Amino acid sequence: VDPPESANIVGWIDTPDNMRVFPVSNGYGYAPSPSTGFQVYDVSPPESASLVYTMPLNDAVYAAEISGDYIYLACHNVGLRIMDISNPEVPQIVHSILDHGVDDVVVSGNYAYAIGKYLQIVDITNPETAYPVKVLSGLEGKVAVRDGYVYVIYNYFSERWFTVVDVSPPEDAYVVNEFELQGNVIDISGDYAYITGQSLDLQIFDLANPEIPELVYEYLVFTPFHVVVESGHAYVSAYGGLWVFDASIPESPQFICRNPDLNVGGGVFTVVDGYLYEAASYDGLKIFDIDPPESGHLVTTVPTGSYARDVIVSGGYAYVSDEDGYLIVDITTPESAYVYGSYAPSSGNPISIQGGYSYIAVDGGLLILDIDPPASPEKAGYIVKDTASYTADVITLNGYSYSLGDSFSIFDVDPLGESYNVSNIPFWSPVRMDIEGGYAYCAAGSYGWRILDINSPEDPFVLTEFGLHGSCFSVSVEDGYAYTAAHPGGIYIYKLW
Repeated sequence: VDPPESANIVGWIDTPDNMRVFPVSNGYGYAPSPSTGFQVYDVSPPESASLVYTMPLNDAVYAAEISGDYIYLACHNVGLRIMDISNPEVPQIVHSILDHGVDDVVVSGNYAYAIGKYLQIVDITNPETAYPVKVLSGLEGKVAVRDGYVYVIYNYFSERWFTVVDVSPPEDAYVVNEFELQGNVIDISGDYAYITGQSLDLQIFDLANPEIPELVYEYLVFTPFHVVVESGHAYVSAYGGLWVFDASIPESPQFICRNPDLNVGGGVFTVVDGYLYEAASYDGLKIFDIDPPESGHLVTTVPTGSYARDVIVSGGYAYVSDEDGYLIVDITTPESAYVYGSYAPSSGNPISIQGGYSYIAVDGGLLILDIDPPASPEKAGYIVKDTASYTADVITLNGYSYSLGDSFSIFDVDPLGESYNVSNIPFWSPVRMDIEGGYAYCAAGSYGWRILDINSPEDPFVLTEFGLHGSCFSVSVEDGYAYTAAHPGGIYIYKLW
């Protein structure tokens, strides 16, 4: 990750599915898991990491903290375990504090703060004889420590609390403040606490007065599906309507409105000249007037036959891919849009438009339609893909078509009569993509999103990938920034260059 802008994967360790943490210290990584035990990896250098030790554990470890020559394990069933790792290749359990289970642990100075069904403050001056000095009942969740205060975030169904505990001194710890707040992840850096959770993106609290944290930044989007950035505005479809942000300054986007009348669902949509066009599954093509977004409304719905999956707008027409066929809709006057031309079969596959042709990504390759004139589209070509696979999206640009599916495929379509499949690389969990400046930005569901280098069409490769809080369903790139929609996490904005 040095520099972060060109981060790349240098190594891979096949760890168990139920491993939750992987702390690293002094060239060794520690992987606790109930199925494979406590494993130690030599990660120096990271490119050739190797397993050096395994011991039975038989418990789920929800958090781990390394301090000095010891690692502190938050064990979900038995409590806090302390291991001596002075010799990383022969670690030893030296002490356990048994209770009903620990879900998080943080070490600060000579104390460990372990939280499960209650908050335990443990004196670890001598880790091998560690003992609790204070127990506070009624506190659960995640814990962070700063300058004599412990901050606990708890989120379980309808119970949502942010609690501040004065631990100076730890033996006399007491709750000084608590208030309702949704979130289940907390981190502290400098004078600020950063809190996030399943239905929010980020909240930032100023801890200058630690007993009364002040909210200074909030970026909430409840379960986003899709994001489109157009002319300095970000449009986000989510539960509760369309969310609109002024993204002219991407580092500090400003919320404009959430309009429940703009009931844009989980379908693909595009924004052109003050109108939003959505491929709205069984509802067909829905057209919304969004100028201005605060008073936006649905102006018409065009039935498409079965299940509309994709839509592209170009030159006064909306091109819709439906399960029953390919439709061309005249949108000269959006309020009175109508079907102008069609082609069947199409099978509801992703589409792109370039230079009088429509490129439809089908599972076996690429179908090319001549759409000039739009009233009577005709088949102009078909390219068989070397590896047939499911297809989620397609973009055609500068003489090449890029197809995202179980493989990322590139087709040379210039000249059309000599089109062929140039290259294919494996891809897992494909959703949607955007392309700009020799790179493909691909949403990959629960795997987050990836950047592919496509400067050489014959040899594309994964440049880097990013995990998100939730599944990434959409990526939109504009002016050097990538806008990603994570379900249910929120909207994440990345500076690309």
